[in-house]
Amino acid sequence: MAPATLVLMVVEDDEKLARSMGRFLTQRGFRVRLAQSEAGALELLENGLPDAAILDVRLPDGSGLDVLEDMRQAAPAVPAIVMTADDSLATRQRAEQLGVIAFLTKPVRPLDLLNILEQILRRASETMRST
Repeated sequence: MAPATLVLMVVEDDEKLARSMGRFLTQRGFRVRLAQSEAGALELLENGLPDAAILDVRLPDGSGLDVLEDMRQAAPAVPAIVMTADDSLATRQRAEQLGVIAFLTKPVRPLDLLNILEQILRRASETMRST
């Protein structure tokens, strides 16, 4: 699976960070859909499920974990990465219960995020070859 075929949903309320991440990931061949709120993310989900999601926890109108919970009902296997400044045990536990593949504490280094996404690509490619 080539990066260009992987659609990423990035949910981040910090406009500057969201644009920067979107630009960074787009330059590396990913298709990026951005949302800055829970409502925006839910709207994106109504228009089609992503291949992977990157979610901030604290949003102006809710939580990225609530978005993930809704996404899990429609597509339990979509890989999700949480990135947040909220490193509390409760937040980590809820994220783990929802099956995140990575829990990153802000500030997140772009290359760390890219490495995780490349792991997702490898796993998806291996899964496709074995089926």
